[in-house]
Amino acid sequence: EVDEERVRVIATAVAPLEELREQRADAVRVRLDVAELDVALVRRLRKAIEAHRGETQLYFEIARPGVFSLLVQAQSSFRVAPSRRLTEELEAVVGPERVHYRARPR
Repeated sequence: EVDEERVRVIATAVAPLEELREQRADAVRVRLDVAELDVALVRRLRKAIEAHRGETQLYFEIARPGVFSLLVQAQSSFRVAPSRRLTEELEAVVGPERVHYRARPR
């Protein structure tokens, strides 16, 4: 709201910035390095995903840096509920900065 003397911001909702990406997510992408993939990692990844089932589509970006990158959509039974806890658990498995969210259009 703007008047002659000042500008006022009127909020309809307030949320911590770090939670906004999860709240507005319509897809989650997890980046996996082919060189790091093994049975133990896949089991830990599956356990984290199963603990956070939901309605949001999950994708895996499987890559060999400098060689190729492949985006794979997970089966619908592996949809997730985006949350800070999901991000933390996935990053504990695959490493920091490897979990990305795509925001749904407004």
